[in-house]
Amino acid sequence: MTYQPPPPAPSRRRRIWPWLLGGAAAIVLVVAIVAPHQTGTATASSAGPVTTTGVPASSTPAAPEGISDGTHEVGTDIAPGKYKTTGPDPSSIIPSCYWARLKNTDGSFDSIITNGNTRGPATLTVKASDAAVELTGGCVWTKAS
Repeated sequence: MTYQPPPPAPSRRRRIWPWLLGGAAAIVLVVAIVAPHQTGTATASSAGPVTTTGVPASSTPAAPEGISDGTHEVGTDIAPGKYKTTGPDPSSIIPSCYWARLKNTDGSFDSIITNGNTRGPATLTVKASDAAVELTGGCVWTKAS
């Protein structure tokens, strides 16, 4: 009787396609949630544009008909004061509008004074001490009377 090694274990081939499909779905979901919030930045502490140094510009902008997505410098692009919106378009994929009041425009997380998301009517008070305001989500903000 001669020694015979045991037969090799059946190979367990892992299927990679479910992982790839799941990863792609996760990326699409993250982009759908985050991308609308990265189109612009709005701060609620000031109503005018801000210089690149974060100091409000000396000239006060005229009150615009409405301010939408973007990063607006307080004193240059937006004047300090109270702004209101009726909210996002309810037919949007993610009906939410983001706002942030910024102490500078360097893009760091620490530059945010305060921020929020709204799914309906909202008000935002921009302070003269704010450097900028970031707005995203498609809401139109108008100067409150």
